[in-house]
Amino acid sequence: MPREDYDRAAVEICRQARMEVLTALRSYHRDLAIVGGNVPALLCDQATEPHLGTLDIDLLVNHLTISDDRYELILDIIQGLGWHQVIKPSGQPILHRFAKEFPGLPNPVYLDFLAPEYGGLARKREHQRVQQDLRPIKARGSDLVFANLVVRTIEGRHPGGARDRVEAQVADIVPFLAMKAAAMNGRRKPKDAYDIWYACKYYPGGVDVVIQKLRVVRSHGLVREALTILGQKFEAVDFVGPMDVADMRGGADITEEERAIYCQDSFQVVDAVIKGTTVDE
Repeated sequence: MPREDYDRAAVEICRQARMEVLTALRSYHRDLAIVGGNVPALLCDQATEPHLGTLDIDLLVNHLTISDDRYELILDIIQGLGWHQVIKPSGQPILHRFAKEFPGLPNPVYLDFLAPEYGGLARKREHQRVQQDLRPIKARGSDLVFANLVVRTIEGRHPGGARDRVEAQVADIVPFLAMKAAAMNGRRKPKDAYDIWYACKYYPGGVDVVIQKLRVVRSHGLVREALTILGQKFEAVDFVGPMDVADMRGGADITEEERAIYCQDSFQVVDAVIKGTTVDE
């Protein structure tokens, strides 16, 4: 999606949908984590530059800790709120994806359930099994999340306008980068590069803290894989990473001078993270 799709009204509706879902799933607080495009703004809540936001919700499910004997099942809760499973044109359901229409939005908000790759069902299987009917899709890099979390108190409004706050677990910077790098490796979505740059630049304490956290686990295979991918995508100022960041920051009316500035900035930030993490290897 281009920058122009992330208008304030659409982003706010998605935030309200997030509040609705997190509040309804409060009893599963310790079994869920926010991942994806919602993470940068939650990690970097003191940033001087506002994050563009996101138009969907990604929740990572700990398939190893959720049992079938809970009072209410996740799927029942979600469907009770009006979320429905997305169906392909072929008639086949997308098992991990749900949607809900909101007034004022031309398209529905999507809610994706994801899960770590390891443990649970055989590795060749695309999904994990959670409770009776929930099938979160396996996500590369997400096995790092539940060992690397932060907790955020999210304040906002429900659909309809009522104010509220809820605590939520959020993927910290290392698993966030691992998952976003894996996503960049499998698709071309400019928002991925933008989210990576933003999280590295505005993480509390700056790039140096990001490097410190990565260095602690830099020998982990998923971290090494992520650093390799980021090095390829942000190899130089005219590579896909910096160019995508510039497009997301500048939009359709970006000038060549602005593009050059944005490309240089994003390249320098991500390159510093990679080199700082691997400097003495």
